[in-house]
Amino acid sequence: MKVNDCIARIEFNGTQYFFLSEIIGGEYGTGRSEEYAAENRARGTYLPMWVDLDELSAIDVKPKEVALMLQSVFK
Repeated sequence: MKVNDCIARIEFNGTQYFFLSEIIGGEYGTGRSEEYAAENRARGTYLPMWVDLDELSAIDVKPKEVALMLQSVFK
């Protein structure tokens, strides 16, 4: 993955940064970082999905500000 511009900085349980990125290769779910560690695996799942920008505001995206920002940037 290629990480591009930071599009949002949100203060919630610390500072969270959101970046535009590009898929350039690899296989999803093969990472070795903290979120893939065995003891943390039962806390949830990561399920990627493509969502049309027009439908983005109709789903429960967290944080909502980022979803709205993406819609405004790419329309």
